[in-house]
Amino acid sequence: MLSPDALASVPVDDRWTLAAVARLSKHDPAAVLAKSLAAPDAAKHSGLVRLLFDAGRKDADQLAGMLAALEGSEEMAVACLNSLYQGEVPRSARLDQVLGALASKGSPKVRAASLPLAAKGMKPEQVEGAVAELLKAAGTDDQVLASLAALPAYSKGLAAALGASATKSGAVRDAIAASGLPDGAKLLIAALPSLGAQDKAKVIEALLGKPASAIALVDALDSGELTLAVVGTTVLPRLADHPDAKVKEHAAPLMKKLRGASEAKDAIIARLLPEVSKPGNVETGKMLYATCATCHRYHEEGSLIGPVLEGIGVHGVETLLTHIVDPNREVEPSYHVWNISTTDGRTLSGFVSRETEGSIFVKNAAGETEVPRNTIANRANTGRSLMPEGYEGLGAEPLRDLISYLRSGEQRFHTVSFGKAATSDGSRGVYLSADTQGDRVGIKRYGLVEEHGVPFQLPDPLTTPGGKNVIVLKGGMEDRALARAMPESVEIPVNAAGNRLHLLGAVAGWGFPVMREKDALVTIAVHYVGGGVEEIVLRNGVEFADHAGRIDVPGSAWADVVDHGQMRYLWRDLKKKDGVIEKLVLTSGNKVAAPMIAAITLEAASSDGKLPAPPVDGGPEGQTTSSLPATKEKLRVLLAGGGGSHDFSAWYDREDQAILRDAGCATLYTSDPAKAAEELARTDVFIFSSNNPAYVRSPEFQRAFASYVADGGGLVLLHPATWYNFADWAAYNETFVGGGARAHDPLGEFGLKVLKPDHPIVAGVQGEFKLRDELYQVNLLSDAKVQVLVETSVSSQTGKRHPSVWTVEHTKSRVVCVAPGHDGDAHREPNFRKILTNAVQWAGGK
Repeated sequence: MLSPDALASVPVDDRWTLAAVARLSKHDPAAVLAKSLAAPDAAKHSGLVRLLFDAGRKDADQLAGMLAALEGSEEMAVACLNSLYQGEVPRSARLDQVLGALASKGSPKVRAASLPLAAKGMKPEQVEGAVAELLKAAGTDDQVLASLAALPAYSKGLAAALGASATKSGAVRDAIAASGLPDGAKLLIAALPSLGAQDKAKVIEALLGKPASAIALVDALDSGELTLAVVGTTVLPRLADHPDAKVKEHAAPLMKKLRGASEAKDAIIARLLPEVSKPGNVETGKMLYATCATCHRYHEEGSLIGPVLEGIGVHGVETLLTHIVDPNREVEPSYHVWNISTTDGRTLSGFVSRETEGSIFVKNAAGETEVPRNTIANRANTGRSLMPEGYEGLGAEPLRDLISYLRSGEQRFHTVSFGKAATSDGSRGVYLSADTQGDRVGIKRYGLVEEHGVPFQLPDPLTTPGGKNVIVLKGGMEDRALARAMPESVEIPVNAAGNRLHLLGAVAGWGFPVMREKDALVTIAVHYVGGGVEEIVLRNGVEFADHAGRIDVPGSAWADVVDHGQMRYLWRDLKKKDGVIEKLVLTSGNKVAAPMIAAITLEAASSDGKLPAPPVDGGPEGQTTSSLPATKEKLRVLLAGGGGSHDFSAWYDREDQAILRDAGCATLYTSDPAKAAEELARTDVFIFSSNNPAYVRSPEFQRAFASYVADGGGLVLLHPATWYNFADWAAYNETFVGGGARAHDPLGEFGLKVLKPDHPIVAGVQGEFKLRDELYQVNLLSDAKVQVLVETSVSSQTGKRHPSVWTVEHTKSRVVCVAPGHDGDAHREPNFRKILTNAVQWAGGK
């Protein structure tokens, strides 16, 4: 038996000791529980109390004794009773008696927490009576209601109380969701229109998580009780592809019905688009804009009710036409119209423009109205826009003129609407089959997104004609592959000026390195109004890479826009410096790799004919927009990376350049061996962080590297460059690394210890520190002339410590090897950043 003194000595924050005490108490947990509750500081033993309940819950009589001991400790009793809701609870006459007693006396919170457990031993009318008493005593207490939500059935009175509280209390909503009851699903569905975006997302996720509640959600959408505008279009693919076959089957008619509604609008847009796409009269469009100015501001004209339209010209004609004709298709949550009724009988409609602790402010065409929170009787989100429907009634010519005005002025960027050229629904598989989850184009956020400083329009497939949002062209390894049925060529109407083309996508099913041939995958033919065509050829392994994971290729850059696999970005300057682009024709190379393009944006020169400098990344292979200075005013550092298994652009490029620039260095990053060869002649320190064999196969790089080292250039070999990567360049590891790594521990935390604290490379570095990284199992050659400055803690795999930072003696060059650096956990760690900066300074002779 645990004595009071022993109990007092139990460390309350040591879960291992608490677990051991709980195991030792398994023969009489009630007695230990009683001592815990009798202690002067009983609250601090809550962790132990919960473990005791876990240990004793399988024995009904032990559990009865423990529950009896809880009497008088309200907070602890409620927590322990709630913990018993999950899983089966054994029954016995004594346990039923104890639960019945707890449910009939004491505070409302304890009674409510006991009732779901006691109900199994009570008659239905007894349960109803107990619920009625609790609602009368504490019907607005969220903790009481959250406990009652665990009851096996809801009376009308309880359902009404839970429903009212569910619109305000996350605890009550969580309890209702955990119950899994059909009545609970109805309450959550009824609460959805009143919830903010974050709470709504949690409730929708809970509803989708159980087949019964997912079916209830389908029924609510089908009956009109709930609108798609409230729940968002992302719910539809979750229902259409639900893992439960019954839910999937039940949702199929709804999918067809909703698609039919949008198809009616799609037909109107398709009918208007050919005429609206023609050049319009800007002056007439400006006069038509006066109607829009009631709510929108554009070119300093109009009201600040709805979204400001400055910059809207970046959108293509089809996108703007869709927004005008079907304003409720996509509505930003911050502009959803709320219907609000007040306690004095007023009703208001508008979007919530701002909120304070005591009021909300509702905005509509009449202006902004303050509504004190204590006067709100009900508020419901319609999910719709303030903008009225029916503008298609204006006809094609006025709409053309209005859109021409909205796209007038100096517009640098124009997003290109794919329209009917889109071939695939990216929310489903697009390469092997529609059901292959790994083949999805998992776009994180639909709408207008910025990548590498360029705006792109990434439409939700549920809002596009035909339900398609990306272009996949013909390809595929097998005849059964979905991509084999894709078209070889698509045509995209443009009718806009452009001097530079930006593309998001540049990935392929079965792309590089699955298929290593550098075939032409996509040819983009740019057709100009009045004649003239130029072509952009994009190749596998140069601009395009496989979609399934991060693979860097020299002619494009990684883009952080998908939730799995990868998407890439590239830009290409067009040769023709003036003229209007009539259309783009995209043609597949009809190879095994099946190319995917998600978005295209055109960039036009300014009125003086000058085109702004392009983004640093994503240019043609071998093309970099800058070079290191020809003269040594600062320490000039060339960083060369690229290859596999690492996010080179994020860490070895952007992060490491930022570190070194802050230290006063001039820096340049490249993943192109030819560019590295060119820059080495004006480099003071070369940071090599690549595992790409292209550096070995490049005669230019090999010659430039040998010359650089012979001239005494400083060398820092970082993370992947300390591995045995290059079978055809054995002298590299022998001469410059002094050995290397062939394996590493799993990514995780390990220790690092400075061995030579007086060396300049570790100046200002903690003597011992921890790092989350790959512990490289570096083994140095027996005859290597090295000095180990930092070593790892003991490897979980080898049982040894390994060198982590070391210098290698060389007749001409100063060489530093740094083994850590896998990802941001290392590159953002202060000691790593200090080591990198010091290593560069030392290698550069500072």
